[in-house]
Amino acid sequence: GKTLYGADGCAACHSLTGSAGAGPSLKGLAGSTVTLATGQSVPADDAYLEQSIADPDAQIVKGYHAGIMPAAIASYDLAGKPDDIRALVAFIKSQT
Repeated sequence: GKTLYGADGCAACHSLTGSAGAGPSLKGLAGSTVTLATGQSVPADDAYLEQSIADPDAQIVKGYHAGIMPAAIASYDLAGKPDDIRALVAFIKSQT
């Protein structure tokens, strides 16, 4: 997961320090409650994290914009790589 985080360009938008970027920080994300642009709050569980990687515009975090991540990750075809998605989720879960 850590290798994919670097190789797939995740670091360009998602920090590991808690600081905001073009995308939410991954620090402390797993297991937290996320507020979406719709106002709904959802748990950042494995299912949420997997969907957020495979289909980034399915649920937009409040304060962020649709369209950025899908364009940034299109060439990686992560939706077709479930092992990579699981590895990334495991890495995100390690960022406490």
